[in-house]
Amino acid sequence: GKNMGHCVGGLSYFDAVQRGDTEVYSLRDAKGEPRVTLEVDVQRHTAFGKTTVNKTVVQAKQRANTLPKKRAVCERLNEFIDEAELALVSNADLRHCEEALLRGWG
Repeated sequence: GKNMGHCVGGLSYFDAVQRGDTEVYSLRDAKGEPRVTLEVDVQRHTAFGKTTVNKTVVQAKQRANTLPKKRAVCERLNEFIDEAELALVSNADLRHCEEALLRGWG
């Protein structure tokens, strides 16, 4: 978070990650530079002795908390979400990506 200029490096995120309630991912370009940070909410449900885990993307931010807008960044973000089998919540962060992909921005 510090490298990208947003708050994911703070203690509240650290505690949530340590408890397993939150996962944080850094999507990087081919040179290893961070491009998007994802916050993923982790919910565990136990029924009849079996635990299921649901993971939902709740934030996707670029440097200084800007929204992902460039087509290439959005395409990679969507690929990662599909590969990791993450669910999505309807939020403004990812709505910008939908517009970028539909309109062919950047």
